[in-house]
Amino acid sequence: MQTLTIVLTIALISVASAKVCFCPQVYLPVCHVKTGEILYSNECFAQCYHDNMNEIIPCHLFKKVNKPTQEPVKDECICSQEFNPVCHKTTGKQLYSNECFARCHHENMNELVLCSDYIKSSKNDDCVCTFIFEPLCNDKDQIMFGNECLARCAKVNLKTLHKC
Repeated sequence: MQTLTIVLTIALISVASAKVCFCPQVYLPVCHVKTGEILYSNECFAQCYHDNMNEIIPCHLFKKVNKPTQEPVKDECICSQEFNPVCHKTTGKQLYSNECFARCHHENMNELVLCSDYIKSSKNDDCVCTFIFEPLCNDKDQIMFGNECLARCAKVNLKTLHKC
């Protein structure tokens, strides 16, 4: 039932921009083929909002093609690609895309909290934002917001932010 609510929220918000997209809330980011900049949280949103799909590739392919590494591959956790970001409790800096990855890679879970809980508890309970991933960063405080709406809800001066 909760998933249906999320999808309907996205569809209703998208109506205002003249496009209706029914996309899953799965975080499998797609990047610009030349810069590696994350453009959309998954291919479904890219197909809906981007005119030239030849400019877009899955981000993990960009890293393999453009930034080869000689480091051995570490054991990987088996986690879903659901995007429900986990932040550092005191700084609000996003550290992991979901709780599974956090448990897999972070030793002290007491330092972490879901980013949505961090924003609600520290700033504003009345904001409603989409899950479209267009991250904005603040280098000084090392905080990342999933999109402009989340930054506004946190009452952050948008002039201090830039695309991550």
